[in-house]
Amino acid sequence: MSDAEIARREASVWLILLREEPDDAELCKRFKAWYGDSPANAAAWESVNETFDILGQALTADQQKSSAPIRKTARPVIRYVAALAIACSFALWILPTVRLYLEADYMTGAGQFETVQLDDGSLINLGPDSAVTVDYTADQRHIHLLSGQAYFDVQSNPQRPFQVRTGDITTTVLGTAFEVRLLGTETAVAVRHGHVRVKDMDSAPYDLRAGDWLRVKDDHSAVLGTAAPELVGIWQQGKLLVRGRTIGEVIDEIRPWFAGKIIVTATGLEQFRMTGVYDVRDPAAALSALVTSHGGVVRQVTPWIMIISKK
Repeated sequence: MSDAEIARREASVWLILLREEPDDAELCKRFKAWYGDSPANAAAWESVNETFDILGQALTADQQKSSAPIRKTARPVIRYVAALAIACSFALWILPTVRLYLEADYMTGAGQFETVQLDDGSLINLGPDSAVTVDYTADQRHIHLLSGQAYFDVQSNPQRPFQVRTGDITTTVLGTAFEVRLLGTETAVAVRHGHVRVKDMDSAPYDLRAGDWLRVKDDHSAVLGTAAPELVGIWQQGKLLVRGRTIGEVIDEIRPWFAGKIIVTATGLEQFRMTGVYDVRDPAAALSALVTSHGGVVRQVTPWIMIISKK
């Protein structure tokens, strides 16, 4: 996380605290000290206040379907809702990040990649907003995917199995290249070449070979399919391959590529199903391509907030 991102998130908290306790002299003193501590803090405070006003206007416009300008003092309820949204965004951003930072051996931020070379020569390519732990012993190689997605290129060693765990699901390989992705409450596994075995609790194992893919839902039901092997791990090229997924699910897959919050106010839009390939290196363009045909519009109100609403 960059210093600018940390400053913006701290500014969001100050915004809520000062609106809750505007007459607290000690609070105001501590805020002034934080504000004057660095130019980044001052810039973050101005940015958050601007977002606060814009977000309040956006929420009002979506509720009233009106483009009339709003005076800063005219909508106290909407302004409070906007502030609450920013505070909630802060909590959603920072708490999981802290947990992962404490637990993970390797992790990435929004839009970032990292290649990890393990001591046996195997490689892990971590996608955006992803985290793993690595536990190597003399006779086992264990990886725990905590969040996001990872592509594995595993060196063969029959005496030392390589396993990737996501929740109750364990993927075991000897030598192969494959990907494991956490999609909300689902785990998806796809094989580029070689052979993997996926085990979910007490169910019979699934054997996957080149081009095979598997999605296991949180209720332990599974969907199997096949695709061209070269499409496995295509996200490493900034491409998102979608097969019959809802718009809501695809938006969740785009979120890790955007260093901010994506807010959806368009009721019903998220239920439509889509198939296609989206260039997530430009999240705003990818979202526009996703929702435009169903009456959605994407507005980037600041560098770190995008709103998806009805046209």
